[in-house]
Amino acid sequence: MAENHKQKPPTVRYGLDNPHPLSRLKTELVWEGKYDEYGNRRIVDIAGCAMPLQKIETIDEPRSRAAAKGQIDMFEQKILALRENAPEYGKNADFRNRLIWGDNKLVMASLLADFKGKVDLIYIDPPFDVGADFTMDVPIGNEEETVAKDQSTLEMVGEVREDETEEFISRADFDALPPAHQKMVQQAIGLFQFLEKKTGQSFAPVFTPLLGPLDEAARAVMLKLLGPDIPTEHEQQRVFFEPDLSHLSDKDAEMFRRRCKDLKRTLVDHNGMSPIGLLRWCLQYSRKPSGPTGVVFDAVNRRFSGVPEAIYKLVNVINTFRNDYVAHQEKELTDGVLARKALAEWSSGLRRIWELHH
Repeated sequence: MAENHKQKPPTVRYGLDNPHPLSRLKTELVWEGKYDEYGNRRIVDIAGCAMPLQKIETIDEPRSRAAAKGQIDMFEQKILALRENAPEYGKNADFRNRLIWGDNKLVMASLLADFKGKVDLIYIDPPFDVGADFTMDVPIGNEEETVAKDQSTLEMVGEVREDETEEFISRADFDALPPAHQKMVQQAIGLFQFLEKKTGQSFAPVFTPLLGPLDEAARAVMLKLLGPDIPTEHEQQRVFFEPDLSHLSDKDAEMFRRRCKDLKRTLVDHNGMSPIGLLRWCLQYSRKPSGPTGVVFDAVNRRFSGVPEAIYKLVNVINTFRNDYVAHQEKELTDGVLARKALAEWSSGLRRIWELHH
């Protein structure tokens, strides 16, 4: 009678010469859309989101004073090594100790090209924006005198009064916005008032707080109008976003193929860039007498053709100004009158776009 001997799996010993796979895992943040349906990491596309940073204020301490405090040698070698890897920061700007005011997503996209793979640690130090006053007086000498820190640009941008807000957006429209968007509108108005008092300053940073809310509102509109048409099954979804474009020229096919990818990233993967620009394209496409056919294009034409012409013109004005003066900065924005007019259009326009999906 033959015995059935099961072969035992070989014993694997882990150690310094053969580390266990789990010992090599790094801490990772995972969010919806980071990986595709097959577990592959999606490439981060920042082309439509990266923006040049506007310098508003520079605070510099003399090197001699910093050296006396022992603040020079601590990170000197590290800084030199970083500068060798990023020489573009050596002459015109110093990337250390940089305080950036803006939407986190836009700021990270603007820094990604230069710092990808070079960041060892991101340290977050709360609390942020809790309404508390964290300023303090430091006693000096015999403690009969105190010295207080001068206000930075952000601190000097004070609270915006109700009547000042109404110069840019009506009270009814402002109250109808979500609280987070109301705050961004007030930040933009406060920064405009601050820069208006200075000479030769660019007003482009004024619009940074509104970029996120506008994109959020545009994304919500597209989800409401196109969401019901998007299949949930993977293969049907692929067909929906990849229509046949073989009858078009190579140039036109590539352009429309890019729009299909943008729509999928925005509506399915939730990581599309510049939704306000994509909304403008949807509205523009639905008004064209002809164009490529296919499920996604048919859906865009059907769903957006009923949106009022005034909304299309408004979105087009906002997106054009964004590209010219804020995102790509093809034009310099030092005209306060132009900036004031555009800020009113953006603030009230945010409400007009937001109400489309309610």
